[in-house]
Amino acid sequence: MIETERLILREYTSDDFDALFEIMSDAETMQHYPAPFDEARTRRWIEWNLENYARYGFGLWAVVLKETGELIGDCGITIQKIDGEELPEIGYHIHKKYWRRGYAKEAALAVRDWAFENTDYPSLYSYCKYTNVASFKTAEAIGMHFEKEYADEVNKITHVSVIHRADTGKKAEYTQIQNELRKGISLCDGFEASELKTAAGVDLAYWKTEDGEYAVCCIVVIDMATHEVIEKRHFSGRIEVPYIPGFLAFRELPLVLKTAELLETKPDIYVFDGNGYLHPRHMGIATHASFYLDKPTFGVAKSYFRVDRQTDYVEPENEAGSYTDIIIDGEVYGRALRTHKDVRPVFVSVGNHISLDTACHLAMILTDRESHIPVPTRLADLETHIERENERGKEGK
Repeated sequence: MIETERLILREYTSDDFDALFEIMSDAETMQHYPAPFDEARTRRWIEWNLENYARYGFGLWAVVLKETGELIGDCGITIQKIDGEELPEIGYHIHKKYWRRGYAKEAALAVRDWAFENTDYPSLYSYCKYTNVASFKTAEAIGMHFEKEYADEVNKITHVSVIHRADTGKKAEYTQIQNELRKGISLCDGFEASELKTAAGVDLAYWKTEDGEYAVCCIVVIDMATHEVIEKRHFSGRIEVPYIPGFLAFRELPLVLKTAELLETKPDIYVFDGNGYLHPRHMGIATHASFYLDKPTFGVAKSYFRVDRQTDYVEPENEAGSYTDIIIDGEVYGRALRTHKDVRPVFVSVGNHISLDTACHLAMILTDRESHIPVPTRLADLETHIERENERGKEGK
């Protein structure tokens, strides 16, 4: 038996049939299955899990509310064939009456921890139909990241998430940090437009050597009225944090802050070549860095980041300044903005202490005829390529 703050996870018994049938026979609860379960399939479901308990020592466990004793679904580990491989999968089914209360996440977190403590599996998986956004959001909430998609006869396209044993410590730590920081995000302008005289563009470039991975950060400060360069600084160093999807800021932030410390001109606003609020936890590099730079920030990305692996953006009209909001689960995460006619859009998102309207307005006034991206980040990008080659040249001597 596993206990959490609100739940008990225990083995099924035959006495659970009535409660389970109410859940598994409900069309909305089972909308991502080929069909709701009938009585025979529900009984077989219980039998299958009893067999799993005996064979593996685990299976899908009944999820019961501590307060009332009501069975509201199941969650656990089963061995599933995923793209031809037999792999341990964390599965969860919660009755629709109890959706959006965090029960699936709470149960799945407990199962994840139980599995890494009580089995030797190096990795755990979750798979679902590509349209089941709620399911892969739960997978993401327990630290999993997107692994792949593949075609199959049942789901058409199956979405696979994974978490590795080695990821759990750092992911949990990083998630906690970002969840605390995100409480301080402001989507309102924390300045008067007349106060903005200088803007800094921030970008990084990576390279690998035999002894590890390195990057250089470049910051270019320009006059917002004339677009003339006021100052350029860079700082390079070894990357100490491994790549973990959704936690890019932890790799890049040390170099960003070191570079910012070198600036003699303190910019009024920072523009990042990347995302801010357009992120699973609203904590892309443009937002994360804002808590240390103590200045308004926003992000302008050249490519689109599908936060939920599902939602695509809508193309803006083919006119300069046209845009479409990027809406996920009813919330605006950012905008697709066309800075010039006949060019592909960029993707603008708030960093901190700025509204999305203002971020888009500044993206437009900071973009000139030479490119579809703002001058500060374009120049920073160019500088990273120059400085990366310089650093590589030093290594070759």
